[in-house]
Amino acid sequence: MTKITISAAVKRIGDTTRKVLTEVGDTLNIAELVVTSTQRTPRVQATVMYDNIAGGREIRYKWAGEQVCKVCRELRKAGKSRAEVIDAMTSRIEELALQEARVSNHCVTDAQYDAVNVIDVSYRHMSRDVAVAAAEAFGKRTEVVKMIQPLSAALKGYDAAEPAIHLEIRQC
Repeated sequence: MTKITISAAVKRIGDTTRKVLTEVGDTLNIAELVVTSTQRTPRVQATVMYDNIAGGREIRYKWAGEQVCKVCRELRKAGKSRAEVIDAMTSRIEELALQEARVSNHCVTDAQYDAVNVIDVSYRHMSRDVAVAAAEAFGKRTEVVKMIQPLSAALKGYDAAEPAIHLEIRQC
């Protein structure tokens, strides 16, 4: 049976999410699937976005997310500290949330997360073939309403800048 490992930063995953991960892992004989991220607070979201930008990873966001990235780029260019930039990004995320603009599907209310879990699954400990097969299998699951993956342009949801297999899994 596939072991589901939850990183320390992860809050929780639903039963349907655990079932999807276990079934895909078992089918592909994957010993372990590592969930690296789930629901995020505005500060955690800002930190993740900052670290991606500072590390040269430009994740594609919709309008609200781009507004937060803009804050990051401008303040970094102005020489502000990491803490100052993350504080400003967090404030912008909170402002946008009051306007009902979602920066990331990870950064949602508990009720929204309970309906659709948003998780990142690491593929770094798998061979490339196994990781591609896992992404393909996740993409075929009816519970998976969205996937973003950096492994194969031939699969849905391809984004080379994505650092993990991002899954949005409807809870039954």
